[in-house]
Amino acid sequence: MSLAVLCLAGLLSLAASAGAVLIAYVLLSAYQLRAARRWPATVGTIVAVNIRQIERPIDDDPQRLRVVYYPDIQYEYTVAGKAYQSNRLSLGLPAGYATASRARQAAQRFTVGQKVTVYYNPQAPAEATLARGVAHGWQMLLLGIGSLLLACMLLPWLLALAQNAP
Repeated sequence: MSLAVLCLAGLLSLAASAGAVLIAYVLLSAYQLRAARRWPATVGTIVAVNIRQIERPIDDDPQRLRVVYYPDIQYEYTVAGKAYQSNRLSLGLPAGYATASRARQAAQRFTVGQKVTVYYNPQAPAEATLARGVAHGWQMLLLGIGSLLLACMLLPWLLALAQNAP
């Protein structure tokens, strides 16, 4: 089998796998969102507003790191007389920003002492969120569909190359 066929097969399998994983993530998030829409609400209080930074390796050069900034909003709430604390703002992956100033801008809507509505899982009250929505849901779905479409577009080329390969 030629190198071109192997490379195209690898790209096709990578695109198909990435698409499937992203779509599965969106479906799981949609399932969580459906359940969270029925979660009861309680009043909570913001106890800390910070920006957290995490260093992540850059995909094409694992020796280099990029910094991602996240709003870290801590809140307390009480369910059935028991106190809980969380920092989850929405379902799905937390929103990260390329700059600390953008993360601070996102965190500005919260202040220490502010009263907020907290939605919690009645079966596991420690699982809570400030918003019933899913962060990045549509973007992940579009990326997943795009990856699967890319795999579908590459498949005929791969088959043609494989038929013509010595």
